[in-house]
Amino acid sequence: MDFIAVGGDARFAWMAELARREGLRTAALGLEEAQVGGLTQAGWGDLARARLLVMPNPFGGKGLPMPLAQRPYSIEEVLEGAEPGVPLALFGPGQVPLEVAARHRIWDLSGEEGLALDLARQTAEGAIHAACTRMEEELYGCPALIVGYGRIGRALHRMLEGYGARVTVAARRPRVREQARAVGARAVDMEDMEALLPLQRLIFSTPPQRVLDARRVGLIHKEALVIDLSSPPYGVDLAACHAQWINAWREPGLPGRYCPRSAGRAMLDALARLMRGGNDYAG
Repeated sequence: MDFIAVGGDARFAWMAELARREGLRTAALGLEEAQVGGLTQAGWGDLARARLLVMPNPFGGKGLPMPLAQRPYSIEEVLEGAEPGVPLALFGPGQVPLEVAARHRIWDLSGEEGLALDLARQTAEGAIHAACTRMEEELYGCPALIVGYGRIGRALHRMLEGYGARVTVAARRPRVREQARAVGARAVDMEDMEALLPLQRLIFSTPPQRVLDARRVGLIHKEALVIDLSSPPYGVDLAACHAQWINAWREPGLPGRYCPRSAGRAMLDALARLMRGGNDYAG
C-alpha cells in the first residue's frame, strides 16, 4: 500500500481519496465518519503494509486527533502496528521524540513552503467568507484592518482589495510595512494603528501574540467585526471584546472546515513534492 492517512479531519480523508483516484493505493485509518465517497477504510492490521503514514503531528501535546473515528487509536498503537523504518509525514507543530525519530524517517509537511502558501490562501478565503456571513454591508469600500503581514496577511490583502475594501496593514517591522505599501496597502506600525482602530469595520488578527489587548480593544468601534486567525497564545483578547459587546471570535483550522477537499489536494501536492525531493519513499 502506498500510504495510509491516519486520523485528523476531512482534509486527510480527501488527500487519501484524491490520491486513490490518481492511481495510488491508499486507505484511511480513523476517518470512518469523514463522508468522502470512495475512500478505502483501513484497519489496524493494514498499518504494517503501508510504505508511508500521513497524520497530524501527534507530538504537540494533545496526542493523535481522531475526531472522525469510530474507533480512535493512540499514537502508541499506530506506531506499534507500523513497520520499523516506514516514513511518517506529519502535519502540525510538535517535537518528535528521539526514539520515534530513530525508528522512522520524519517528513515535516508543515515546513513545505508550497503547502504553507496554499493553506494561507485557503485560510484567508475562509476568513472572508466567515466575515461575510455576519456582516450586514458589502465589502466594497469597507475599512478593513489586517494586523500582521505574513502569508495569511498577504493573502487577505490581495482578496480584500479585489472586493474593493479599503485595506490598512499594521506590522511591527519597517521592512514588512514597505512590502505592504509596495502592493498598494496603507501600512502603519502598531502605535499608529491605535488611532485607526475606531475607524475600522472589519479587523483580522494574524500574529500569534496578543496584539489586540484590553486597552486596544477599548478603541475598536462597537459595530466592528474582529476575527482572530492566530495560533496560541492568540492575538485578540476575546473576553475584553465581549465585555464591550464587540462581535469577535476565533476561526481555527479554516482549511479543514471551509474547503477540506481543496486542503486535501494541497497536502497531496506537497507530499508529491517531498517525494520528488529525494526522500527514500518514491511513490
